Amino acid sequence: MVSANKLAEYAMDPSFVRDIATTLGNNEPIPPVKAFLDYELVGTGTYGYNLRPDEVIDLVGDKYLPPSMLDTTVQYIGFSPELLNMPDNFAYSVIDHELTHAAEPKGKLALKSIYADTPFGFLPVGEMLMEGWTEYSLEKRGKKSPSRHFDEMHGYGNTAYSQYRQFVYDVEGQSPGITRQIVKAARKGGPNAAIRLIESIPDIDSIVTKYAGRLAQN
Repeated sequence: MVSANKLAEYAMDPSFVRDIATTLGNNEPIPPVKAFLDYELVGTGTYGYNLRPDEVIDLVGDKYLPPSMLDTTVQYIGFSPELLNMPDNFAYSVIDHELTHAAEPKGKLALKSIYADTPFGFLPVGEMLMEGWTEYSLEKRGKKSPSRHFDEMHGYGNTAYSQYRQFVYDVEGQSPGITRQIVKAARKGGPNAAIRLIESIPDIDSIVTKYAGRLAQN
């Protein structure tokens, strides 16, 4: 099993972030400067996160961040101690996922407010695009995404992130490069600008309904 120090060292190597940032349309990536075990993640089902303080502050203000994380010129990666008991390849894939978030253009958090009303309830389309694009981008760089590990552990398509990944594959199949454009639009014009692009995707209504049905079954 991998050690916490090894995962932290891997997370703070700037080469991965700088390399994948070009694919993601980010010319000014900010590699994480700190990676640490976050014991509050234990039992939550979340194995890691990337935190960019200026992005959080722009969206909801600084009252949700501890004083130690108010430096807006850096990024942080937190990961669950549970990763230390998981297979090494899965633990590293989780860090790869968070490093890919770190490499993405600022503004992606604005997507979290975008939902679609479907026959199965409200679908978090913005989050699906954000997280699915991260998994999709990893795979396009020849990396095995965490959701592929989930497919092996829990059965194909039986986790939300597996569905998010396939959602982006479907969206990109209809309009190649659109997810990158949506993230950029969210950065410049907020959720409404992103929604206009989402609505331009051919057959988007049926795609959204299909995944809403799949997620309702999980």
